[in-house]
Amino acid sequence: MSSTVLQSLDSPTLYISAIRQMGVSWKIDGSFSVDGTLSNSESCCVTGKPDSIAFEDATGISLGITWSRFDIALIAYQQVEGRSKTQVTNCNSSMPDFIEDASIDITMEWQFTLLGRFSIFEMNLGVVGCQLGVEAGGSASKVEFGEGRSNSATFELDETMNTVGAYVGSFVGLNAKVGGIQGRAVASLSLGSIGDGYSAERMYSLSLGLGVEF
Repeated sequence: MSSTVLQSLDSPTLYISAIRQMGVSWKIDGSFSVDGTLSNSESCCVTGKPDSIAFEDATGISLGITWSRFDIALIAYQQVEGRSKTQVTNCNSSMPDFIEDASIDITMEWQFTLLGRFSIFEMNLGVVGCQLGVEAGGSASKVEFGEGRSNSATFELDETMNTVGAYVGSFVGLNAKVGGIQGRAVASLSLGSIGDGYSAERMYSLSLGLGVEF
């Protein structure tokens, strides 16, 4: 067994991977005021603030290059469903204003992330190796806010938010090499993020891929 810090690799490897993103939760800025319909079919106004979004787990695709201790990859997701649970104020001329819980359907139409990784520690045992390091990425997303509902009313936001953001995190990787073909699994955890109108409260992912040396 050999254990080194910043161990070099002989040649770059091109990877294509399936990546599973899990536990994604955003904290967002902004508020809304829209027309709605009460359960008795009367019109009303609805105001509120979708403080946070919980997205469903999603599978995307990643294309990347590993060379020496560096990785760079482009990751893409599409049609990721989410939901915001919040409180809204309903107003109608025939009754006093009242506050109740509501949920809002949200869809991430697409997200692209350019990701860089740096392996701090590597260990190899025959054809199997593992890596531990840090990562940072920048992303662009398109998010659509759709229908909202509460016990008393339904409403439609019909708004789109285009965002850019960045995050830093850590990763651990495991790879096996046979000839010029490599298989690789990577688990990542976001440690902090910042974005235009949002911040990701948590995020982690797992990817599985195949690579070819060139």
